[in-house]
Amino acid sequence: MDLTSKVFIFIRKNNLVKPGSLLVLGVSGGTDSVFLAHCLHRLRHDLSVRLHIAHFNHQLRKGSDRDQ
Repeated sequence: MDLTSKVFIFIRKNNLVKPGSLLVLGVSGGTDSVFLAHCLHRLRHDLSVRLHIAHFNHQLRKGSDRDQ
């Protein structure tokens, strides 16, 4: 089972997202938030949600300006 499938199961098992919801995901450009954006983008139809991705630069990492 791939990681995206595990995320889907976790979301469903814990009732984290209601079908028909609009998810607004804040993405910093780091690997963790980029993975989450990719994962939710792949799952948006299976979860029956609309997904909007917004970039936010926390300026916490040395390369955050480059990621932006």
